[in-house]
Amino acid sequence: MKSSIIFSYDIADEFCIGQVVGLTANSAVVLAESNDTREVNLILLEGDKYYPRNISKELPALDKYKIGIKTLMYNIVIFKYNQGFGLLIHDYLYLWDTFYSNYTEYKIRNHFEKDVHNRVIGPVRASAIENSNEILVTLSDYDCCLDVARYYCTLKIQNDYAEWLRPERQLKLEQFSIETASTRKWSVIQDAVFQNNMYYIHTIGEDMNHYKFGMSCSVLCDNDINGKVVKTRNIEKGFGFFSSMKEYLIVHSLKNKSKLYFYGITKEFEDILSLTPKQNLGSGDKYFIKCDAIENTLWIYNAQMLNCCKLKIK
Repeated sequence: MKSSIIFSYDIADEFCIGQVVGLTANSAVVLAESNDTREVNLILLEGDKYYPRNISKELPALDKYKIGIKTLMYNIVIFKYNQGFGLLIHDYLYLWDTFYSNYTEYKIRNHFEKDVHNRVIGPVRASAIENSNEILVTLSDYDCCLDVARYYCTLKIQNDYAEWLRPERQLKLEQFSIETASTRKWSVIQDAVFQNNMYYIHTIGEDMNHYKFGMSCSVLCDNDINGKVVKTRNIEKGFGFFSSMKEYLIVHSLKNKSKLYFYGITKEFEDILSLTPKQNLGSGDKYFIKCDAIENTLWIYNAQMLNCCKLKIK
């Protein structure tokens, strides 16, 4: 697999990039925070142009919780939803049909209560379930970092509110033959999607400092509608992200940071993309890479750079 840079977006001086979600093969939306004011922005990428939209004063949840994408108390999660996109902010859900449209707000009625230490369970990643009014969400636990998911659970949209379809589920370390002295017997969920009546989950084993200690596993699981693991694939150890259209799981290798590994979700497919300045990095570096892909378009980014690339698949 090869790639070439189509556009480089010079926005790192203005914004801290949180997450990029592809909308079409020619457009994407960025969740970002202003470096000066710390206000939350959505940024439309369209061709070689970008268009910021400050939503800090638009959304009641942002005003209520006084949060940004770097906040330690709550997460903000963006995801593709139909032809538009959505945001999850603690116990609020917001949906947009297009970047310029007005949002629809849903309060989550049965959101998880805070524990005795005032800690919360919150969203880490989210993915819409096609042909339904449901969203699959990975969730942190009370004593976890906000970007570490223990559970997965479905959020259902009703007429004017949303609700969790409990119980929330988790993966056990023993399912992957991992023994641990830790009291945490669950396996970290890096990302999850639902397609064709199956859950597809990338799990990376024990909750630890992976950059220092490595990963106890890296497994792509196929789980049935009841959450039972029916198939597993051992894949490259690294941080994986399912593409918005659910075509690939893209893993940034933990050991070889110059490689992205692509795995097909519903079909057997595997390929490797080298990270180089000429192909995809431009003036950026290869550390803490995140990405999304739609068809042959790849958005690759970290804190210093954001590039739109053309994929050349063998």
